Amino acid sequence: MYALYFLLGILVIALVTALLIGWLVPLIIGIVKLCRRTGGIALTIIGVMWALGASGLAAVGYVAYRQLGAALRVADFDPATYHGQTGTVTLPYQGESSLIVRAKPAGAKLGLRVRDGVAQAPVGRYELQTYSMSMKDKAGVAWTASHFPSTSQELEVTTASPVRLNLGPPFTARVDVSAGPGGKTMLQLGISGRAGGAYTIMSGQGRAAPPRFEVLDGSGQVVWQGSFEYG
Repeated sequence: MYALYFLLGILVIALVTALLIGWLVPLIIGIVKLCRRTGGIALTIIGVMWALGASGLAAVGYVAYRQLGAALRVADFDPATYHGQTGTVTLPYQGESSLIVRAKPAGAKLGLRVRDGVAQAPVGRYELQTYSMSMKDKAGVAWTASHFPSTSQELEVTTASPVRLNLGPPFTARVDVSAGPGGKTMLQLGISGRAGGAYTIMSGQGRAAPPRFEVLDGSGQVVWQGSFEYG
């Protein structure tokens, strides 16, 4: 399978290379023919038109690459070096956490560091992209909970009053039960925060062992047990 992907990658690179610089072949042949007075006008025109098309395609690709990079890039906001007006965003959780918001309508992403439940942000309208918080368990292992809103959550930061986001713990684990193919029953583990919304929780030591489950009958006897699977 990996060999197939490798061959497909080589083929794509070869096709893109031929498209971008293949115009040199008809252009050079056409110029040589023109110099020898044996024709070559058609080849030269084809080479020039091909070069113009390839240049335009390369320019469009470069602009798209820059725009994609700007859309993915997150600039960490530092209130100490910012000279404009700022407002306050507050959260219930007092530990270490962070927010990523996207400015509207410009689209630039800002990373906001939350300290003691308070973050500073430039005055403006934003859309929440992610929220992450960390804490350590009794063994000293760090755990990170992340929230990616499934629907648009907008906030407007002003100098007048703080914006309160009801995110973070306490977390609630739930198990959704549904009918699967072949008469099977499917169990899906979900974790929600204090105001709902889905969260993912990861250990600082890498992927933790999947949670186990037990299904009891009416008398309290275990009729099914196992472990949830990733993916």
